Amino acid sequence: MAKEELEEVRREMENKKAMYADRVGQLEASLTQKEMHSSQLIDEHAKLGEVAAKDAEILELRRQNEIMTLERDLSRGELASNQALLRSTQKEVTALYVAKAGTDEDASSYKRDTVTANARAKEISEKAEQKLARAIAYAHLRARR
Repeated sequence: MAKEELEEVRREMENKKAMYADRVGQLEASLTQKEMHSSQLIDEHAKLGEVAAKDAEILELRRQNEIMTLERDLSRGELASNQALLRSTQKEVTALYVAKAGTDEDASSYKRDTVTANARAKEISEKAEQKLARAIAYAHLRARR
């Protein structure tokens, strides 16, 4: 019987070894599967990190785009304002040129009138001198008589 009991214990031990080996195999397979799943999760997490980084980059690009749009609109407003100011200044310069031309014409006319008036005054003065000289000569003649 001892031999039978020993054989029985040996079979139980062999069965337990086989069950232990099966269980170790299952645990190793489960561990491998969990490692793969963990690796997948790490990859997904890395991808999510990349996606989050891309999202942040996209948000920054959108913010920069909004800033550029605002600057463009502001520049367009300044350009329109400067163009209006330029047109206004051009009109003022044109009006000044017209006024200067009129002033130059008036000055030229006044100069001609002044030359004419001076010539006429000289002529009158010369005639007055001649009349005065004749009157003095006549008065001398009368005074001698």
